[in-house]
Amino acid sequence: HTQNGVSFWKRAYEANDAGDLPHFRTGDRELGALNTFGGGGGLRFACGPRGDTERYVFSLSADAYWTHFVNALYITDRLAGISTAALEATF
Repeated sequence: HTQNGVSFWKRAYEANDAGDLPHFRTGDRELGALNTFGGGGGLRFACGPRGDTERYVFSLSADAYWTHFVNALYITDRLAGISTAALEATF
């Protein structure tokens, strides 16, 4: 995922000579330009009795995402992950 920043996002805002700040401003770095790369995978094990191996299924999955904030002031990178484990049973 790649995105451009909103038009009013800046790393730092400056007041003009009269002390006025811009009307629209934000400190949310996610409104600035950023790039996110992700990937993951999973495993599925059918472990039911012979002839009906799909009766019990155990699965694992994991995903990771790395985000780079192009013009952020303090936090420039973020790593996120999620993993799941599941047991399915058919009755």
